Amino acid sequence: MQIQSEERPKYDNVFIQLGAFHIQMSYFKAVGKYMEESGGPYILTESGTLAQGSLKGFITGTHYNRCKRIHPIFAASLHILHFRAYLSMNDICIDKLTKELKMIQTQKLCEVNFSTSLIEILDGYDEYYHKTEEGLHGATAKYWIIYVNLIKLYQEFSRSIRTGDFELYVTCLPQIATLMFSFNHQNYARWVVRFYNNLINVEDTHPGLKEILINGGISIRRSTKSFSGSPIDLTLEQTINKDAASRLTGISSFTNSISARRRWATSHSLRTSLVTHLQIP
Repeated sequence: MQIQSEERPKYDNVFIQLGAFHIQMSYFKAVGKYMEESGGPYILTESGTLAQGSLKGFITGTHYNRCKRIHPIFAASLHILHFRAYLSMNDICIDKLTKELKMIQTQKLCEVNFSTSLIEILDGYDEYYHKTEEGLHGATAKYWIIYVNLIKLYQEFSRSIRTGDFELYVTCLPQIATLMFSFNHQNYARWVVRFYNNLINVEDTHPGLKEILINGGISIRRSTKSFSGSPIDLTLEQTINKDAASRLTGISSFTNSISARRRWATSHSLRTSLVTHLQIP
């Protein structure tokens, strides 16, 4: 994007798509900065959820798999504690609520009927949640509910990629950019905003491209399952880049000839396309 900006209008016809995988890693790093001195990491290590040696990678966002699993678990735990505090404050019997929820589980999805009392409880919790966000239940509760909201944003962004939901993907980007600005992630703060502007104006700059993005152009699906989309840059890391780096399969393992390496690079896209079409499911 920087090259495109500096050498315009030479590359103006090229649409550059930022990798969602690297956006997520930068986002996890920003979330790690937010919670680093909060006591949350101590809770995770003392409970055995996260090993002490993995703590630095978790905070900096470099351990992607740990981040994408532990952050939602921790946020869900805090959300449960918050809901229990609401039930306790309003003297609501949790056993009665559990009984009603179990009754709903036995009903068919098209026939689900919420009782009046359950609707009142859920509406009351929604109001209680907003009061926590405003700091009416204390600074600590507000701090952790912000963390819960940050993880909700990550889950929405991840969902947009896995399902190929273009509209949700675009909606999440400004909120992600806001966090990048807050924690001084200069590159992503700058270029995510530019990327968002390119996306909302894509029909004017690249007619027809929006339809491709809506039909699955924001992720790669390597199975027939509807929730199996992966970020494009993550797919590259797991396939072509991994293959090229391997001593067993990479070009460097079988020849030192410059000409052979050039032929291998030139025909690589054709060979990977053939492998994809011939691969047995």
